[in-house]
Amino acid sequence: MSATAIVTGVAGLLKQVLPRVLTDKDKAAEIEERLELELHRAAQDERSEFYSFILDFEGRAAEMPRSVQIIRALIRPLITVLVVFGYLWGFLHPQDGFTPDQMAMLHTWGLLILGFWFGERALKNLGANFKFLAPKGQQD
Repeated sequence: MSATAIVTGVAGLLKQVLPRVLTDKDKAAEIEERLELELHRAAQDERSEFYSFILDFEGRAAEMPRSVQIIRALIRPLITVLVVFGYLWGFLHPQDGFTPDQMAMLHTWGLLILGFWFGERALKNLGANFKFLAPKGQQD
């Protein structure tokens, strides 16, 4: 469980309890404001820590040789092209192409890859709304 989830849960509880415990409305509002500030600070710290870990683990792009940057940028497109063309070749040449099991595997891989590339856009065009999955405050 992330620190943000814990802080959010505690903040929600305190917001419900504070007005009942404190009779001074101004003091309760002040505590709620400080609590919100701490919540945002904790969330920002958690994100910063995660991004720092990723940068330390994978390295910064500016520090990598240009050839490594190019290879990293081309991995997904090349795999996509290989799977799609492999499937098309097997489909167009069934007698000397792949076995039915291999074609089924290529079909599954193709669906996964194309779903990765175009799935979100297709679902949005169909009217699907997944904003309820986003954390509060990050919904558009």
